[in-house]
This record gives sequence, C-alpha cells and structure tokens, in this order.
Amino acid sequence: MKLHRLGACLALLLLVAAAARGQEPLFGTPIFDTGNQPRQLSAGDLNGDGRLDLVETSNNNSLAIQLGQVGGFGAPATISVSNLSRRTALADYDGDGDLDIALALDAPALEVVNLYRGVGDGSFLPPLFSLTADGPYDIEAADLDADGDADLAVACTAGARVSVLLGDGDATFAPHVDVVLGGSVRGLAIGRLDADADLDIAVAGSNDGLRTLLGNGAGGFTIKPGAVATGQPWADVDLGDVDADGDADALLAGDLIQAAAVLGAGDGSFGAVTLIGAAGTTVRPELADVDEDGDADAVFMASFPDTSVDVSLSAGDGSFGDVARYAGMGQIMDFAVDDFNGDGDADLVAVGAAAFAPSRGVFFAGNGDGTFGPQYKLNDGTRELDCADVDGDGHLDVTAAGAFLLGLSTLRGLDFGAFASPPVDTAVFSFNVADVALGIVAHLFPRPSKKRRKSRRTCISW
Repeated sequence: MKLHRLGACLALLLLVAAAARGQEPLFGTPIFDTGNQPRQLSAGDLNGDGRLDLVETSNNNSLAIQLGQVGGFGAPATISVSNLSRRTALADYDGDGDLDIALALDAPALEVVNLYRGVGDGSFLPPLFSLTADGPYDIEAADLDADGDADLAVACTAGARVSVLLGDGDATFAPHVDVVLGGSVRGLAIGRLDADADLDIAVAGSNDGLRTLLGNGAGGFTIKPGAVATGQPWADVDLGDVDADGDADALLAGDLIQAAAVLGAGDGSFGAVTLIGAAGTTVRPELADVDEDGDADAVFMASFPDTSVDVSLSAGDGSFGDVARYAGMGQIMDFAVDDFNGDGDADLVAVGAAAFAPSRGVFFAGNGDGTFGPQYKLNDGTRELDCADVDGDGHLDVTAAGAFLLGLSTLRGLDFGAFASPPVDTAVFSFNVADVALGIVAHLFPRPSKKRRKSRRTCISW
C-alpha cells in the first residue's frame, strides 16, 4: 500500500470530532482544491453517474465544474464568463434529461441570464442569453406555470423587481414579466406559501423585510399586502417546514444581523421573528433536515468571530438549539448541504480561500444526528487496525481486531474518506495483536520481524 494512502487512513482513524455544541469551530477533512476564488456553490449530478458534482461561480469571470468521483471531487474545469458571475440555478431547461446551468451575471446595468446546456458528461455548450430586469442578483428554478418545463425567478436589485421567465422546454424563455416590489430586493426562494397547489415566491430585501408573491399557477404573481421582519438589512431567504405543521416557514440572513426564523401561517403570511445564533453578518440561509427528525434545521454562514458554516437544530416547535460552528479555511464563501458520500445522511461542503492562499473546499461528513465530522465507533477492546479494499469497491476499508475477542469489526470505506457505520462484524478467533491507535501508536507487544512487516498491509507503521 502506498505511503500516502497509509497516512490518510491513519489520519482518518485517529480523527475524532469535538462536541458540536457551543461556539468552537470544528475543522473538517479532507481539504480539496476548487476553482479560483469561488463565490457561490451549487450541487447536482451533471454527468449522470449518481454522484453529486459542484458548480462554482467566481470573482474572476468564470465558472468552475468539479465532478464527483471516488474519494472526492476531480480537478476543476473552467468555463469563461463575459462578466462577474454571481448565482446559479441547476435544472433541465431543454428536456433532454441532463442538468443545465442558469447563471445570473453581476455587472452594472447588465440584465442577462446565461444558460449553459449540459451535454450529459459534465461539459456544457456555449451559452444562450435571456434578458431580465436590471441588476439580476439571485436566481431560482421551478415549474412556475405547471406545464412541466423549468422556469426562472430572478431577483433584480435595480428597480426592486422580480423577473419571471417562463421556459419553453427547449432552453429558451418567453420575455420576462416583472413584479415591481419597490424598496429593495436581494434574495428569493420558491415554495408553496398558501393553501393552494401553486408555487409562490418569498423575497428578502434590506429594510423592507420578507414579502410574499402569491402565484396563480400560470406563471403570474401578485404581492400579498404586509411584510414581516422590516427594518433589518436582510439579504437572503430560504423556505422549509421547521415546526412540522405542513406550512412553509422562512429562514432569513443579512448584513450585520443574526439569522432569523419566521413561521408561516399557511396563507402566505408569516409570524414573529426568532433570532438564531450570535450577532454578526449572516448569509446563505438554508433549511434542511440534517438530524433526520422530520423538521427542517437552520444552516447558514456567519462571519463572527470567524467565517464558518453554522448549524442550529430545530426543536420542532419553531425554536432552535445552540449553534454548532464548522470552519475549514480562512474565508468561507459558500456551502452546500446534500448527501455527497452516498450514506443517506446530509453532508456539508464549503468553499472559499484564505488570504494569499489557493482556493480550497472542505468536506464535513454528516452523522445523521445534526453533527458533522468523522465519528466512528469500533468494538470495545480494539487492538489492531488494518486498511485494505476488502469489498473491491475502490475505497479503503478498516478492519479492527481485539485482543482475546471472538471477532473482527470492519468499517466499509465510502467517498471522501468517510466510513459506513455501524461496522460489520465477522466471527473469527484471533490473537494477532501488534498495535493500537489511541491518538499515537502504542506498542503493546514486541515488534514483528521485518519479513512480517514487509508482507503486512497495515495502516499503523513502525
């Protein structure tokens, strides 16, 4: 076994995540290279292989595509963009079964969305262009007129409008129709906010609070009177059900303010504001059930005291627990929540860069209980650890043997250096004990001969 694989295996075995409550950041592994200066992150299966891939906008007029593979992500492939790229929405806009990329461009007096059609192998055709209102900022995709084709809703800062572009199913769109809100418009989210089956839009704006656009099922929208959380510099919003009552609730984030949850009433209106976490700038709110209890939890980025991805678990009644902070680089720019390693639990991927350092990403494996990071329990009395691909799937597995125990315990390797849990037990009788991992290597028995050491495939080296 190659030395770097041995070291990686040992590092994973010895890494135990700290408590995920409180304010101390937890540091994830592994770290991987990203595109240059990543700004916003989206995830989807771009090449149809069943693995999630990454799409990263950047500050240097480019998109970066990173395909998921055994062990992590491949090297970034770059697509040049005419202007500063801001946010993306992944969907099948041309009906061929492959994911495409809609990109909102960030430039003064620019009102264009680029559409990159996926070929199905992770590559993309040259872009098609669609006009929006001035200053496209945020972009979301959904079937807004219930015709089976992907449509776009674009938050446009100039003129405080939401542009609706109805898709024709061939990667083209009808001319944009704007809903003028006035005041300010920043982020938006699409969901069902009232009792009908039509999709609605929640819009966050600095000092103008959270406003609702009710859909008519044909792609038209009307502004519902009233707003909540006004007077605060909100910049983004996401929708989900935090109290398991069947109504969509909202998670807000903004400049120089805590994240906040507001409960939906089921008629397009929202209730009182519940602040989450410490004071400081928060961005990129996302509601996801990371602890698998049936209600959505709060995940967002925070910049105080350091940049981190923060997680606060919902109690199921509209309240939230303490914030757990996950960090991995000097400046996190965005994150994604999804099952990246295929074990059924939600994971975290964050991208960014430290000052004067290469751009990096960091992966945090989800444990299914709302915590992230490697936490693997072997059988009591474990003494010997061996690494090998015992099931032939291309991942290193870990087998543990205990002194005077009737059995072996094997952790099956997954993507990103993670392992399936609980371990698989095998009934054997073994006294072959040579080493133990307890943060350092402790020699409990005399070293084996050089001949034996040469033939052994162990991840504990002498």
